[in-house]
Amino acid sequence: MGTSYKTMMVVGELAGVVSALTDLGADAWVVPAAAGRVAVLPREGEHDVADVDGLARSVSARLRTPVLSHVVVDSDAAFITVYRDGDRVHEYVSDRAALAGRYIGGGNETGVRFGGADPGVFAPFGVGSVDLDRLGVTLRGEFGTGTKVFAEFQHRLIVKAMNLDPAGLTTAFRWARQEDLPGAVRVKPAGRAPRAAAGRTSAVHPPRFRAPAHAHHVRASDGRVRADTATVRPAPRQRAIGR
Repeated sequence: MGTSYKTMMVVGELAGVVSALTDLGADAWVVPAAAGRVAVLPREGEHDVADVDGLARSVSARLRTPVLSHVVVDSDAAFITVYRDGDRVHEYVSDRAALAGRYIGGGNETGVRFGGADPGVFAPFGVGSVDLDRLGVTLRGEFGTGTKVFAEFQHRLIVKAMNLDPAGLTTAFRWARQEDLPGAVRVKPAGRAPRAAAGRTSAVHPPRFRAPAHAHHVRASDGRVRADTATVRPAPRQRAIGR
């Protein structure tokens, strides 16, 4: 079984985002992702699933600010969706083939619009000088390995290409440890009993892989490359993955 999580990124200041989430009765960790960028880790419900899309709609409408929802599904695909004023305006998915196998076999009734790998759409959500070529390479998954990468590591590279801190945006609420998330603020619905201290549950955080200094990538047992350690460079067009 692969890695799955749901987070979101709000364009705005931490205090304003915390206030909006409190007013909405949300249950989440709120973490700085960069200057004027805030990561939100919504608490999961049944089956470890969080309603990040509903929350993204509500926050974007309440604050009148753009919001990105970030979803990784079973290490197979990453979704990044843009919300403005409560409306979904753009959708990106990292791997159309994985989704075709997962959903379309029984009829495409999901309403998913595949693709959306336009770096010009996502660059304004980054900070500083965002390298459009680098962002485009990570969105398209052109890592020059000729091998599919795990979606969570491609997602991490996308976030880093936007000059954002990936710590919050790649961490599920159920894995969160405050000591690993500098500046994190806990938002709770009124009347909810305090949760046990983070890190004292049986939830397992996905492992963090580190390659030797001389290595360019680490290959998993199923042949996929863990792109967290890959050298990101444009690949020949014929080897592009996920376009």
